[in-house]
Amino acid sequence: MKRIITKISIVLLSLVILFLGLNSLAATGYSYDHNKKIIYSAEGLIYDHSFDGKALGIGYENLTSPEDFFIFRHPNRTKSDQDCMYLTDSKANAVYELDMNFNYVATYKSFVLDPTKFTNEQLAAIKSNGQLIAGNAAKVDDVITEFILDINSALENEGLIPEDGFVISETETTKEVTASNFYITLKYLLLGGVDEEGRFDETKKGLLQLNSEFEAKWAWFISFALSAIPNNEYIKGAIDKIQTIEGYEEIEYTCAAAGVYNEFSSEMFANCIYNILNSTDQKLYDDSELDDTYDAANWSSDVAFKQLLKDRQAAKIAQLREAGNIEIQLKSPSSAYRSVITKFADESVNNRDYLYVCDYGNNQVLCIDASTKEIRLVITNPNPDEDDEDAVLVFDALSFQPQKVVTDNAGRIYIIANSVYEGILQFDADGTYKRFTGVNNVTLTAWDIFWLTVSTEAQYESRKSYINTIFTSMAVDQSGTFIYCTAAPIKNSNGSVNATAMIKKLNPAGKDVLRRNSYAPPQGDLTYVADSANLNEIATGPSVFSGIAVNEYGMYTVVDNNRRRLFTYDNEGNLLYISGEKGRYTDTLDNPVAIQYYDGDVIVLDKNTKELKVFVSTEIGSYINKAVEAEYHGDIDTAADYWKKVIKFNANYEYAYVGVGKKYLKDKEYKTAMTYFKNGSNKLQYSEAYKLYRNDLIKKYAPPVLYALVGLIIVVVILKLVLKKLGKGKPKEKLNMGEDE
Repeated sequence: MKRIITKISIVLLSLVILFLGLNSLAATGYSYDHNKKIIYSAEGLIYDHSFDGKALGIGYENLTSPEDFFIFRHPNRTKSDQDCMYLTDSKANAVYELDMNFNYVATYKSFVLDPTKFTNEQLAAIKSNGQLIAGNAAKVDDVITEFILDINSALENEGLIPEDGFVISETETTKEVTASNFYITLKYLLLGGVDEEGRFDETKKGLLQLNSEFEAKWAWFISFALSAIPNNEYIKGAIDKIQTIEGYEEIEYTCAAAGVYNEFSSEMFANCIYNILNSTDQKLYDDSELDDTYDAANWSSDVAFKQLLKDRQAAKIAQLREAGNIEIQLKSPSSAYRSVITKFADESVNNRDYLYVCDYGNNQVLCIDASTKEIRLVITNPNPDEDDEDAVLVFDALSFQPQKVVTDNAGRIYIIANSVYEGILQFDADGTYKRFTGVNNVTLTAWDIFWLTVSTEAQYESRKSYINTIFTSMAVDQSGTFIYCTAAPIKNSNGSVNATAMIKKLNPAGKDVLRRNSYAPPQGDLTYVADSANLNEIATGPSVFSGIAVNEYGMYTVVDNNRRRLFTYDNEGNLLYISGEKGRYTDTLDNPVAIQYYDGDVIVLDKNTKELKVFVSTEIGSYINKAVEAEYHGDIDTAADYWKKVIKFNANYEYAYVGVGKKYLKDKEYKTAMTYFKNGSNKLQYSEAYKLYRNDLIKKYAPPVLYALVGLIIVVVILKLVLKKLGKGKPKEKLNMGEDE
C-alpha cells in the first residue's frame, strides 16, 4: 500500500513540476515561426537591476510620476563629457538631469525667458505654471465653456446628476449644465438635490452646501459680479436662489428680470467668469477705466470685451519687457529631448544645442539652450489667430497638449500631441508649423465614405476616431535622418483591427520606409499567449506600444504596454527576440512608458514602480546582436559564425538558418544554402538559391551534353552520307518484265 501511495505521489509531483514548467515557459521567452506559431526559447534580454529615486540621488519623495527618459550622446565624440540623461516627472513639475552613471546632477523646474527676444504675439501665448504670463484674451465662448465644465465636474463628484438626468421642464431632461440651460439647472442644484424622478428636492443638500471648494469659487464670482456690474439684472436673476445660504444675506439688489437667462446674459456671465479664473484680484479693472474707454451699455458684447482684454494684455506685455527676465515654471511636463544640430534646412538659423521640453500643462514646447538654460523658442498652439480669416485651423479647437518631441538632422521639430489623430506635427527650426506627417488612415466601407460626404460638421466630428489613429512615441536614428515612431492599432469602421502599421520609419518626406521583409510585419505579438492555469488570455487585442528605441546598426526595440513585453527587430523587420514579463515586482514590468539603448543594454522606465529597469543581453541575445551588427555592416561571414552559435542554443530559431544560408549563397554553395533556407522556412531566399543552383547545373552540364549531341548528329549525318554513297556503286537488278511463267 505504501509503495502505491509513494508512486502516486511521485506521479503527482512530476505533473505539478511539469505544469509549473509549462507556465514558466509561457510567461517568459518565446518567438514565432513562419506559421506565426509560438516557439519557446531563451530570452534575448533579461532583467539585471533597477534604479529607484534613492539610487538615482533624486529621493523617493521627489520621483513621483516619471513620464519619460532620454539618453543624450553628443554627436561630436570629443565632447563625450557632455553626455547625460534626462528623466521627466509630471507630478513634480520637474526634469531631472543625470550623468552617464545614473548619478543625480540637477533639477529643472523653471527656465529663464528674456521677453525682449520675443514678439508681443509670442508673449501673449506663453504660459508659466498653467497661467498666461500676459493674461488671457480668449473668446468668450472658450471662457464660459471652461467654467461650465468645472460646474459639471463638481456636480458629478457630488452625485447630483441622476442616471436618467434631471428635469428642467415638463418635456425635457438633461444630464449636464450648458450655457443655454445654466439658470434653470443651477437655481435648483446650487441649493438642493433631485429625487428619484430627477425633480428638484429642496430637502436635500445642493452643490454649494456639499462642495466647499466650489462654494468659495461661486462666492468669489458673486461678489465680483455685483461689484463690477451692480445694476445688471441678468446676473441678479442668475443668483436669485442663493439668498437663503448663510453669508449671502447681505447681497441687496432689485431684480426686474429674475429668472431671465438668454444669450446676452450668457456673454455677461462669461465676462465675469474670465476675471475669476485669470485674475489674482477680485477686480481686473476699475470703473473709471471702463467708463472712459467703453460704452457701459455695450461693453459686455463679445467684440468690446475682447478689445478690453487685448488692451489689458498689451499693457501687461509692456510691463514684462520692462521687468526683465521671467522664470517660466513647468506644468506637468511629459518629456524632454536634447539634440545638437549642425546643418539646417533653413540656412538663416544658427547651429544649436537645445533641450526640448514638452510642457504639457502649459500647452507649449520649450526650446532651451542646453548651456545657459535660457529659453530660445516656444512652440505654442499651432492654430492661427482667430481674427485671421484666411488661416486654416491645424486641429480644430483642441488644446495643444504636447507629449513627445524629437528633431531631425535638418532642425525640423516633430511633436506628438494628445488627442490629435491627423498625424505627427512637423515644425520648421524656427517653430513655424508646416504639416502633419506619418498619418495612419483606416479602411472605410462604402457606407462610411458616403456618410462622410453628406455629414454635417458635428456628425463628422463624432466619427473622427474612425479616420485616423494616434501616435504614442518617437525615436531618431543615429544619422538624424529617419524618425522611428509607434502608433495605436488602427480600428477600421467595420470593426476590424489593423496592427501592421503600428511601427513606422519616416523619411524627411514623411513616407514610411520601414522594411517588412520577415514572415510577418513588425507588430508585436502575432498570437495571444494563454494562461494555462485558468485557460484565459493574459491580455486581449494586439500589442499597444508605449516606447521605441533604435541603436546604431538599425536594430530597434519597442515596449508593449498591453502585455509588458520588449520586442526587438533588425533593420529588415525580422523579429529577433521577445523579452520581459508582466508583474508588479522589481524584475517585471508594470507600466513601461519609455525605453532607451544604453551601450549593449536596454533601459526601461516603469511609471508605476518609479524605476529605471536595466535589461542586459543573455548569451544567445549577445550572439544575435553581434550577428545582426555584422550583417548591417555587410560582414556575412562573421554573421554566419554567430548564427551557427545561435542554432546550437535553439535549433528552432528559424532566422539563424537564414543568416547562415546567406553566407553559403554568397560563397556560391547554392545547394547548402538551399538546405539552410529550407530549415529557415524562407521561401524567397530558397527560390533565389534554387534558381542559382539550377543555373549552375546548367552551366556545368550543358556544354558537354550539347557537344555530345552535336557530335552524335554529325556521326549520323556522316553515316547516312556513307551509306548513300555505297548504294550508288551497286548494279541495278534487271526487272523480269513480260516473261511467261
